[in-house]
Amino acid sequence: MTPQILHPSCKQGFLIGILNLGQVGIMTSSEPTKNHEVNEPKDKAGGAEKSAAKIPDVEFGAEIDSKASSEEPMTDEAAKEDFEGKAKEWENKFLYLSAEFDNFRKRMQKEKSDFFKYGHEDFLREQLMVQDNFIRAIEAAKQSNPEQGTSSAQMVEGLEMIMWQFMEAMKHQGVTTIEAVGQKFDPTVHEAVGQEEVNDKEPNVVLREELKGFMLHDRVLRASRVVISKKKD
Repeated sequence: MTPQILHPSCKQGFLIGILNLGQVGIMTSSEPTKNHEVNEPKDKAGGAEKSAAKIPDVEFGAEIDSKASSEEPMTDEAAKEDFEGKAKEWENKFLYLSAEFDNFRKRMQKEKSDFFKYGHEDFLREQLMVQDNFIRAIEAAKQSNPEQGTSSAQMVEGLEMIMWQFMEAMKHQGVTTIEAVGQKFDPTVHEAVGQEEVNDKEPNVVLREELKGFMLHDRVLRASRVVISKKKD
């Protein structure tokens, strides 16, 4: 078979094609290498950052170890003194709390006692106004001078009996009268509403009561309204 001889222009085209294919192969084979070369510094940088992040932990641990090694164990005498100091501190706290609780208990007992003694003070003070009106009604009935045995006289006796029962009930609640007439004026239990000049009395002596006063146990429920004496000018 007779070999065919390529035209010179065909030979030149064929060689150019082969050269182009060789360049493409070289470029494709070199890309992974280039990518590897680019990524490699990043990995190295990341590793450096990781190793740098661990450095403070190592230094902090070394500092703790150095402090622990520098602390000396406490001796028996120092441990005993430390224990006695803490025991004394807790003992003082216990005594303080015990005293506070005792004061609280006493205060609660006093408040409870005062409540039972004076808790009805306002109610009793209002009852005194009822008693005053009762006394006025009895005095008004007596002024008519009812004859003995009449219905008017019996009504006055009935009012006086009710008044006596009412005052006894007030006594059972701890209410007592304040002595005023003939006594030296006492501003803690007396309220002066007037003065009169007299010769046979010392000054500031109670001459008469305008309104009777009362005590609730040891506390003034209502002061006596009185007229006191004074010397003539």
